[in-house]
Amino acid sequence: MKKVRDDLYLGDIGDALLFLSGTKAGVTHVLSVLPLCPNHESKDFVPYGPPSDANAFFRVSVELQNKCDFSGLPIRKVVPLEDSADENLFERLEECLEFINRGVQEGIVLVHCGGGFSRSPSIMIAYLMWKEKLSFADALASLKKSSPSVDPNPGFVKQLKAFETNGFKVPKKTIDKKENGKGTAKGKWVTCKICKKVVSIQEFQR
Repeated sequence: MKKVRDDLYLGDIGDALLFLSGTKAGVTHVLSVLPLCPNHESKDFVPYGPPSDANAFFRVSVELQNKCDFSGLPIRKVVPLEDSADENLFERLEECLEFINRGVQEGIVLVHCGGGFSRSPSIMIAYLMWKEKLSFADALASLKKSSPSVDPNPGFVKQLKAFETNGFKVPKKTIDKKENGKGTAKGKWVTCKICKKVVSIQEFQR
């Protein structure tokens, strides 16, 4: 887990599990950028190491995705996003920025994806751009000081540069207004983009 600002951290799925399971304390808000259910998520883990490492990583994901009891644990938001150059980063960006901004005011925020290389760094870069009015290049450079391995995919880079050009605002024409799932008393259900299986409730309240 890498410290980006005093109350803001970047991590991977293993870091998130420590806090969401109650094994480790200190984080009050967790933003999970994990779009797919365990049946379809294993493809994300292949690049991060040999098969044994990938399998271990997948088991952590299954445990995290299947965990439902968040009583007394961090407030969590799950945002569907694939690490693909064709993925629309803007579709859920505004709610991510709002969640992070609220979280740093209330406590400490961890933003994570699978490996912490592309998806969550892209969200973090957008937040630094929006909050501190940094250019894409400056926000990326700042984040690399904390985590040198961050490497947003080309599609995310293109969209982040457009975010800068648009005055740190999401171009409205790119936002898909379609709801991802049914509303509940605690939030909206987030479903797998492939099979539509419920992955998690979008946001939990302590």
